[in-house]
Amino acid sequence: GTQAHPSAADVLGYAWLARASFFVADDPGLVGELYVGVALVERSRALDPTYQDYGATTVLASYYARSPQGPEFEQGVKLFQEAIEKTQRKSLTVLYNYANRVHCGKSDRAAYEKTMHEILDAGDLDEQRRLTNAIAKLRARRALSVQRMMDCGFDMSQPPSKG
Repeated sequence: GTQAHPSAADVLGYAWLARASFFVADDPGLVGELYVGVALVERSRALDPTYQDYGATTVLASYYARSPQGPEFEQGVKLFQEAIEKTQRKSLTVLYNYANRVHCGKSDRAAYEKTMHEILDAGDLDEQRRLTNAIAKLRARRALSVQRMMDCGFDMSQPPSKG
């Protein structure tokens, strides 16, 4: 027989979560449908956690860590830590999402800046990740703007932390 492949669940799950995230203001009922996207991404992760450079793990971590007061926040932190370990800190996308969700969510400016600078200072870590790492570097540069840091709730009257 044919073996299930994570790609279909992965793509459909990401699309479902994105749809709910982007259009929730227009249709609040979409929040009630998030579980479908989460279930699809969880299935993709169960089939092959390494698929797309631990993409399903990162998506689930971001979803679970969406609110520091949320009941799933620590589960999101653990998934991020797993993805960071498994990718040996070579996936700058994972590091960016971790800083953006966890450090920003916890209002930990020093850790946020340290992680964003780690991303910016990283060399060519892996030829298979060149494009995604280049995108993460662009996103990290923007994440260090005053406006984005104020969006995180950081006190911008203080000078940048020493990382």
